[in-house]
Amino acid sequence: MACKINCMSPRPKLVPPPLPPFDRRTHRALGSASRVRLLETLRAEGRLEADQLAERVGLHLNTVRRHLDVLREAGMVSAQTLPSNRPGRPRLVFAATGFVPDEGYPGAYRLLAGILTASLREREDGPDRATAAGRAAGWQLAEEPRPRPVGITDRRAGVLALLDRLGFAPRPVGEPAPGGSQVIGLHHCTFRDLVEEGSSIICAAHGGFIEGAFEALGGRPDSVSLIPLASPGLCTVHFDHP
Repeated sequence: MACKINCMSPRPKLVPPPLPPFDRRTHRALGSASRVRLLETLRAEGRLEADQLAERVGLHLNTVRRHLDVLREAGMVSAQTLPSNRPGRPRLVFAATGFVPDEGYPGAYRLLAGILTASLREREDGPDRATAAGRAAGWQLAEEPRPRPVGITDRRAGVLALLDRLGFAPRPVGEPAPGGSQVIGLHHCTFRDLVEEGSSIICAAHGGFIEGAFEALGGRPDSVSLIPLASPGLCTVHFDHP
């Protein structure tokens, strides 16, 4: 007997993703009034060295350095080495990253991410679309006014600085290979819970983002790749030889 109403199978429901697990690093970083003041100062004034921050907030330099280590571990602050001919401790300049934990309405943004991820996952070309969108975003951010890199090392550093600013907490995995290849571990991903649900969309977008940023800085996009969850809890970025 023919179906009189609707014989099509029902569309899968979009279920809001679960709340992310309690992040002890974030809680610890924001549990100190002094660290909050340091973070607010960096957001208001831009890049500053540790001694400049100490002067701004009225804390001892060593205390500021300890607080900055906690903020960097939580992905809220990035650091970049400045060129210096002086012996001793390398000069570092610090900046607030784009990672803003639990501010505004994080549940709404997480729900939106889940909806968009689910909608792309239903499409056969979903990962390709995510890669293309990520590549465009990476190109756009890397094109922001800044000194242009002149070599492969500078281009890689530019991508890593961008990933650090966005809270991915990139760290080298071992020493660069003799041929020039290098592996970088990404120690933080705010969308890891979506990735662990089996979605390839988030990883495709992040991979495209890295390729787009590297290309915008003058590199070949096919010489950099993202390996999602190369080991438990760790994604890696592979820079091939020039």
